[in-house]
Amino acid sequence: LVGAYFDIKRDQTNIPFGTPLEPSALDASRSVPNSFYTLNYNGVITNNFLIEGTYAKQVFQFVKSGADGPLPPETGSNIRFPLIGGFAGPPIFCGGCTDGTESRNNYNGKLKASYFASTKSLGTHNVTAGYEDYQDMLKANNYQSASNFTVFSYDAQDRAVDGTFLMNLTQGNGLIIWFPILAPSQGNKFNTKSFFANDKWDLNSHLDFNLGVRYDHNQGENEAHSTVANDSRVSPRLGATYDVWGNGRLRVNASYSQYASKIANGNVGDSTSPAGQPSYLYWIYYGPDITRQTTPNALKQVFSWFNSVGGTNNTDFKLGGGAAGISSQILGKLKSPGVDEFTVGAGGQVGRNGFLRADYQYRKWDNFYSSFANTSTGKVLDPLANANVDLSFLTNSNDFSRIYHAVLVQGGYRLFNRLNLGANYTYSTLKGNYVGESAGGGPGAVTNTQNYPEFLNYANRNPIGFLAQDATHKVRAWASYDLPTPIGSFNLSALERFDSGTPYSAAGSIYVSNGAGSRCTTARLAGTGFNPCPSNATTQYTNITGSTTNTYFFGPRGQFRTADLTATDLSLNYNLPISRAQLYFEGQVLNAFNAQAAIGVNTTIRTATSSACIQTTGAGIGTRCYAFNPFTDTPVEGVNWVKGPSFGKPVNPTNATTAGDFQLPRTYRFSFGARF
Repeated sequence: LVGAYFDIKRDQTNIPFGTPLEPSALDASRSVPNSFYTLNYNGVITNNFLIEGTYAKQVFQFVKSGADGPLPPETGSNIRFPLIGGFAGPPIFCGGCTDGTESRNNYNGKLKASYFASTKSLGTHNVTAGYEDYQDMLKANNYQSASNFTVFSYDAQDRAVDGTFLMNLTQGNGLIIWFPILAPSQGNKFNTKSFFANDKWDLNSHLDFNLGVRYDHNQGENEAHSTVANDSRVSPRLGATYDVWGNGRLRVNASYSQYASKIANGNVGDSTSPAGQPSYLYWIYYGPDITRQTTPNALKQVFSWFNSVGGTNNTDFKLGGGAAGISSQILGKLKSPGVDEFTVGAGGQVGRNGFLRADYQYRKWDNFYSSFANTSTGKVLDPLANANVDLSFLTNSNDFSRIYHAVLVQGGYRLFNRLNLGANYTYSTLKGNYVGESAGGGPGAVTNTQNYPEFLNYANRNPIGFLAQDATHKVRAWASYDLPTPIGSFNLSALERFDSGTPYSAAGSIYVSNGAGSRCTTARLAGTGFNPCPSNATTQYTNITGSTTNTYFFGPRGQFRTADLTATDLSLNYNLPISRAQLYFEGQVLNAFNAQAAIGVNTTIRTATSSACIQTTGAGIGTRCYAFNPFTDTPVEGVNWVKGPSFGKPVNPTNATTAGDFQLPRTYRFSFGARF
């Protein structure tokens, strides 16, 4: 019986979120405590019967993260400046609203039994079976500021001689946004209960099987305590290996497996609930010009005008907004996304000191998270906006594609007693039209072909092609040499790395409706050969306006590639035994020859939606780019769209702590210590 416990008390001072433009925008004090404990039991009941049990729990919190509040709008609102990418005023979020604590906790419990049986006619069986319970919990009220208000300014900003930030906001060039939380979070809970069984069956000296199955049941409640998931899935795990000569020198294998995901917490599970989520309404600022004012003075002037015209009851200057979770509903219950995997391969011994193995893998995903709205989904009353809005459904869909193929080759050889050589090579393709997740946000839902089909169901909106995670070639080759000496043992090694460049596309935002104010009508010239945008019948949808835009791929998905990456890494390890202790040293040089491949590039595409899109060819050269109908027209580069001036070029450098557009430069690192 083994237990472990960690408790981290982490108090932080002056934390920036985003880009603070003055000291007041720093979060002066917050805590992020994190505790974790686990209990493991292993028991040998008989010579062939074992039991294993595990229980683990994690408690992670943000305490008082954000501005102290609640505060009135004149003192508690932050100000954001999209043109320069920063903000001023109090910190973003509110650490003093409600209890000021955001919790992200989970626990996991598992019980597994193993039984070994040997028979004369049916070989040996190593059977495992068990039960697992995983629960993921989130409770958060996502206040955007200490007052629930944020001000946007699209003017240029100033600073005093002493560095004090000075704000400018001219009439009609800013927004006042109200972010009320209509219902407090009650905390969500997403639970996966699983049963599994597996038999590792060695029939004879030539043939063995792996026969397994897993049952997962997902159940989830959002932060309003409404059930959003109640689904189960049976996933087989089947495999077979054939030893050609019965001595382990050459084996052929094949397998088929299914894997099911848990229901994504947060941005999927809570997307249809207003609990804890900020709703919003926004107004255009039409008060007196504010010139070179400190943030406190500027906020007083902004809200003095806003209150004078009725505050949140004003309708003359209101531009839009709506209540969170009102316009989206889950259609039925969400199912678990999953993947099917097939593998075939062979491996064997090469001479006395080597091995070589090759495998082929195929993976296909299903049950993607998706959403849609159309004439059949209807409308729903938004009480905050006091208007009917289009109702969308969140569901699972198999209208998308995500398929992975790979050939993997690995081998190794001991050339001398002290010299080891090895290499791995992977050739793979990842194609489809669904990414569905991001590094920071995790899984999310994307719209499918049923979403506003009259406007969005054109072929180049979401074509199938190489996804950004595709890596055609990946090579790792290494050599390692052991050198024992009277003063300790040394190991010298070198690793050569090669990675193919990753795909990117020429994709930009285009107008998809031609109502009033759209470039589809205002920027057209007679005789261009281009038709209006798809439809001006925007009245059938609340959320489609004359300026509605969406993505268009100006060529195959993933048609461009970043540069290939190569690097040589060197390391030296030293160990010196002293009685029962051991002194050690490890030194590494990463990217020893300082290769400088660009692994990230600018992908800006300009269209008629941007005033910076200027025609470079044709009769309209020098004028703004033409809009086009994505259903019927074939857009022309230089007429309907142009690449940004930095397209395909790296922009951001890299350093030891921040990811950038170039690979990690030559880096030295070492560690030393003692082991007991």
